Amino acid sequence: MLLRVPWLGVRRGAALLSTQSRLRCAFLGPPGAGKGTYAQRVCPDLGLAHVSTGDLVRAEINEGSALGKEMAELTAAGQLVPDDRVLALLSKHLTGMSGGFVLDGYPRNIAQAKSLAELVNLDLVVHFDIPQEIIVEKTIARRVCSNSSCGANYNIAHIKYGDIDMPPLAPKIDGVCDKCGSDLIQRPDDTEAVVLDRLRIYADETAPLIDFYHQQGILKHFLIRGSVNMMLPELEAIMAHTK
Repeated sequence: MLLRVPWLGVRRGAALLSTQSRLRCAFLGPPGAGKGTYAQRVCPDLGLAHVSTGDLVRAEINEGSALGKEMAELTAAGQLVPDDRVLALLSKHLTGMSGGFVLDGYPRNIAQAKSLAELVNLDLVVHFDIPQEIIVEKTIARRVCSNSSCGANYNIAHIKYGDIDMPPLAPKIDGVCDKCGSDLIQRPDDTEAVVLDRLRIYADETAPLIDFYHQQGILKHFLIRGSVNMMLPELEAIMAHTK
């Protein structure tokens, strides 16, 4: 059974929304590439729902459902949530809804991609291409809103690497979320050692999805060479020329 989710967000260009509000898309790229940040920005512009599996897991745990309690026990024990549980949560979120979306954080391997294909047909997969050195610096400088219902992301680093110039995506007031006024925090796992280990896992498990979706003819590359504000129109153009 193929499922769709409704569009959410602020209108920006009726013509663009009319063609893209049913786009079913996934963002693929290494951890720290900015997939979540770009999704938060592009989804309202294109009238799409931002579906983050990490956010869904946290919300389910906070809700205290049977599935959430099981996930809480696993994460408390330092274990990963099994693929079938993540897929069940994703199916629960999408069931009975219509419209377009951006998947952020899923799939992460070939097995997940094949399971996802039984749930929904993707129209587009965007591969976020960014040098590893920048990912490490960006991740260490990442700050997130402490309010779990907000989820805003910021970055306090001004990265200059070769011809790449990425100004910080900083809050108006240092340490305070622009959206809800809550404190900004650094995730405890946003350290260089953890980032390098994540990149190793990505190369082994997730990077093969690039070829997987290329063979399906739905992969497009997004070469990140500047700030979010500078690169956002390019990402929107990639997505606007799909379907």
